[in-house]
Amino acid sequence: MGGAERVTREGALSERAERVVARSSSPYYAGWKEVARNPYDKKSNPEGCIQLGLAENMLSVDLIEEWLSVHRLDFSGYPGGPANVHDDAPYQSNHGSLRIRQAFAKFMQKALQLRTPLEPEHVLVGGGCSGLIEILAFSLADPGQGFLHPSPIYPGFETDTLVRAGTPLLLVPGKSADHFAVTRDDLEAAVAEHSARGLVPRALLLASPNNPLGTTYTHEQLSSYLAFCKARSLHVISDEIYAASVFGPPAFVSMLTVVEESDKETREFAREHVHVLYGISKDLGLPGFRLGGMYTRNARLAEATSAQLRFCSASSVTQRLVTSLLEDEAFLDYFFEENRTRLRRRQHLLVTGFAEAGIQTVPANSGLFVFANFRPFLETLDEEGEFAFYMELLKEIRINANPGVACRSPEPGWFRVCFAAASDDALEAAVHRLKDFAERTRRRD
Repeated sequence: MGGAERVTREGALSERAERVVARSSSPYYAGWKEVARNPYDKKSNPEGCIQLGLAENMLSVDLIEEWLSVHRLDFSGYPGGPANVHDDAPYQSNHGSLRIRQAFAKFMQKALQLRTPLEPEHVLVGGGCSGLIEILAFSLADPGQGFLHPSPIYPGFETDTLVRAGTPLLLVPGKSADHFAVTRDDLEAAVAEHSARGLVPRALLLASPNNPLGTTYTHEQLSSYLAFCKARSLHVISDEIYAASVFGPPAFVSMLTVVEESDKETREFAREHVHVLYGISKDLGLPGFRLGGMYTRNARLAEATSAQLRFCSASSVTQRLVTSLLEDEAFLDYFFEENRTRLRRRQHLLVTGFAEAGIQTVPANSGLFVFANFRPFLETLDEEGEFAFYMELLKEIRINANPGVACRSPEPGWFRVCFAAASDDALEAAVHRLKDFAERTRRRD
């Protein structure tokens, strides 16, 4: 073997690492690079690219800052005392201290609107929900197995389940005529289709409220999904990270509420098969803090999860700070209510502007985004037409949104548009640009 060939092979990445690198070329991430290259700023770069492709909630960060200004991270035994890190410096439990798990259990109960308290011993806390979902993909599925998931999807789920754990999403496509809602019959049809391709469902993964649709599931829908999984002995993974960001009817219903109100046989099934995730990234607007949790009564899964949280545990400093925040229930009540008001106002601004531009959206009541129909602007109703419009949106209109291909949309031309990360002036500028574009397009036609 020649020297050049040997150097090439020695410098190559593993196939696993190449999969990671390949994900960075997805349109989901490509737009972020354009925003980083040419970011909008009202004063210094008003013609820059506006970020509407990132599901961050920056609307209520000021409320967190106000709380932090009063409740500073304190390593002393008492205010003004000497620093004491004896409890925080050593190695910690992989799945969180008892105090953070107690606080997180109460936090989940409040946010998910549960009547029955959650037991801290069944809560595992780690460095965010993405890591927990990857752990679930690693722990519940073997090669040739996958997770059923309604489409369109949150683009990050495929990274979480597939890139390292190798667990594919087995898509269950919805239809725009039904606002992409998925029925039990759709689930059954998807099982038949994927099984014919040699892929065996192992779990149903839900984003509840739905990402990217911004909709909530009804009690009836969740009950039918649970019954479907029970009939097939499938796990149910319910990611409820937007539970406290529901700002309109119908109300949010947790899968845990559905379980509690089910018959005894279903409740016994759920003890081993239902796993619910929640975190502080979306409803509290703190994705940089990297902290999320999972409630499961499956002891073996909890053991496997704790072992793998070695690789994505939450730091003791983060746990200390977040615990103090979560224990302030009066602040959380105030924050959730004010944050819902701000989300409602911001979403109304976007949807109203889109309607004036002739852009339809799936009726939404939650989350940080809307799913918008840009199909009238596509030259051809296929992936090529969608990509061409996406490039026009990104390069000429200078707006980044998530194209349907990134969300695995069953119908090309639908985009996820996020409204809570941009400033007021940036969102207004984006709406103005889209109105101008729509008017130019109508004149052109």
